Parts: sequence; C-alpha cells; structure tokens
Amino acid sequence: MRNLILFLGLFLFANFNYSTAKSNDIKPSFPGGVSALTTFLNDNVHYPEEANKNRMEGKTLVAFVVNEDGSISDIKIKKSSWPILDDEAKRVVQLMPKWMPAFTNGKKKKEMVILPILFDLKLINEKSGVSEKQ
Repeated sequence: MRNLILFLGLFLFANFNYSTAKSNDIKPSFPGGVSALTTFLNDNVHYPEEANKNRMEGKTLVAFVVNEDGSISDIKIKKSSWPILDDEAKRVVQLMPKWMPAFTNGKKKKEMVILPILFDLKLINEKSGVSEKQ
C-alpha cells in the first residue's frame, strides 16, 4: 500500500509540475482514472529477468503526448533508471488504451503527460509471493 501511495503521489506531482493548469483546462486522463491506471500498470509491467537477477531498481519517468483523439505518441524517457527498465516502461506505455484527451475552453488539445513508473523488487516479490531473502 505504501508503494501505491508513493506512485499516486508521484503521478499527481508529475502532472501538476509539468503542465500549466488553468481553471478552464481539463488534463488528459487514463480511462477509469488513477486506480485503473495503477491496475493497468500492475497487470502489464513485467520486471525484466536480467534486471531482477541483477537487483536493478529505480523510477523511470516516461513522457508522452496524448493527442486530441486520445492516442499516445512521442514516447520518450524523461528520466532514466536503467536502460532495461526504461525499455520496459516504454513498452507498457505503448500498450495503453486511448486516454481521455485534454481540453482547453471546451476544445480538445494535445498535451504531454509525464508518468513515473516505479521498479521495486519488493513489490514484484510480494506480487509473486517470493521471499525477500532469496
């Protein structure tokens, strides 16, 4: 649960710090909201075997554009953790369904989103039922 709260805090921090919000702006959003995004990431992020074996952890910040039609484009790594983890983060973003696009004054617009993806071996081991001291 602590990691989920950390993830949500980072997600909200990233959205507010990397965009200029006005009162009549609506930010892009994952269909179903933050809880659906968290579920999507939990279901689709696969810890690379080499990264697990070498105890690689980190937080990758993935930047992408949500287009007017909700499609995702221009996927880039904004902050790298490890190249192998960055590749996994990009792969998962490419799998995402269309987002709800941003709006300004009632008109759809493109907007960049920066999404932190946390690679934490404790989380992965808890999920798979593996003991930490293996």
